[in-house]
Amino acid sequence: MKLFRFTLCFASLALLASAAPTYKVTLPESAVIGDSVVKAGDYRIVVNGDKATLTTGRTTLEVPVKLETGKQKFHYTSVDTRLEGGKTILDDIQVGGTTTILVFKR
Repeated sequence: MKLFRFTLCFASLALLASAAPTYKVTLPESAVIGDSVVKAGDYRIVVNGDKATLTTGRTTLEVPVKLETGKQKFHYTSVDTRLEGGKTILDDIQVGGTTTILVFKR
């Protein structure tokens, strides 16, 4: 019975360790990410390899992303955008409390 408990605990820990990173972010305005337009609002972002899945309510969008590491932890989450041709383009998100930068590819 002890071996069973140990195996179950080990399997649970291994599953948690392999889970894809998930981030929460609020977009203050509509923006273009990759080739898609996203509305302002709260999003959950799940990163799997070079793809990020943005989810808000029932809407899900998958876009290419590159994970980079900053030199130090970011104090808060910030969204870097630029204006191009009258459209707001989302370039990257610096995730607060981490050194993670989500760079969105075009």
